[in-house]
This record gives sequence, C-alpha cells and structure tokens, in this order.
Amino acid sequence: MSHQKNYYRRHLPHYQPAGATFHVVFRLVGTIPRATVGKLLRETQQSAEPCLADALEHQRHRFVQLEAILDAGENGPRWLARPEIAKIVHDAIRHRDGNVYHLSASCVMPNHVHMLLSPQQVEDESLLTLAAVLKSLKGYTAWRCNKALGRHGRFWQEESFDRVVRDVREFDRTVGYIASNPVKAGLVSDALDWPWTYVAI
Repeated sequence: MSHQKNYYRRHLPHYQPAGATFHVVFRLVGTIPRATVGKLLRETQQSAEPCLADALEHQRHRFVQLEAILDAGENGPRWLARPEIAKIVHDAIRHRDGNVYHLSASCVMPNHVHMLLSPQQVEDESLLTLAAVLKSLKGYTAWRCNKALGRHGRFWQEESFDRVVRDVREFDRTVGYIASNPVKAGLVSDALDWPWTYVAI
C-alpha cells in the first residue's frame, strides 16, 4: 500500500505522510526512566511489523503511558519550568509559524512540549518533512537554552513522539487536550493562566 512508505520505526513507530497535520510531543533528556524506555523498546522489537491500523493504535497506547509519566514530572530535569527557558522555546515555536509550518496549538510544559502543526511548502514547492522541522527547532532551542543555563550536552531527548491527526473531530479534541495539559498536570487551575500555551484563533 502507498501509505506504508510513510511509516517507519526508530525506537518508536512513526507514520508521517506528506501534507498531514501532526500532534508532536518532544521532551527533555532523561525525563522517562530507562527501565520504562527499555520495556517499550522490547515491546516494539518483539512485535511483528504491524499493519498501519495496529501501528497507529500502538502509538496512541504509548502516548498515554508516556504522557502520564511526563506530567508527573518525577524524573529528569525540569528546565522548562524556568520562565526564561520556557520563553526561548515558546518564542522559537511561534517564530516559525507561517514559514516553516502552520501552527494550530502549542504548549511548553516543565519537561516536555506539545505542538499541533502542519509542515509548509518551501521555495521549490516541496513540503518540509516533520523530521526536518523538528531537527531545526530542537537544535536551535537546545543551543539557546543550554547557553542560558550555562551548561553543555544534550538538552532534548533525540526522538520525538508524533501522530497523525486524521479528521476535524480529532483535531478539535487535540487542541483541547494541548490547552488543558497544564491543568491536568496540576500546574494551574485555569488553562488561560498558563503563559506558554498558544491556540490559533
């Protein structure tokens, strides 16, 4: 099937068709215990190559598991809880809106970031890949944040989590999920009080 060429695995499965809208989550290095990462890797490696529907279901299941761990914030650094660091990431995400991707929503949490985005066309009229978009964004923000923190070394976990948003209903649900994430994590009582959330109007 033609869509299978857009599906691949690194440590986690990825399905990234051109022209799609994606819910992306990327996190600070070391924010999920090695034992948990190892368990997910073993589950992925031991399973047969799935059909696309199974792969997407696995993605959703892993997303729920990983998000609960990240929201608890019990592992690894929380550099993004510092306003000056969160602002670097928030501003970099917003700056690329309209020329690198169309941004529908984003939220910078203390140890991870949510984005709902659609990669844009570039000068030769080809679509940017999601991988290229994230590599540029994460590379720039890692450099800026490390400089502000006076540190060296890895800032972001190398691999991000991404899933395709397939219809309007799922799109609306994802926007609401991203906007309410700080409330769900117990950081604020009203979503409007979190300064590092953006929702396009």
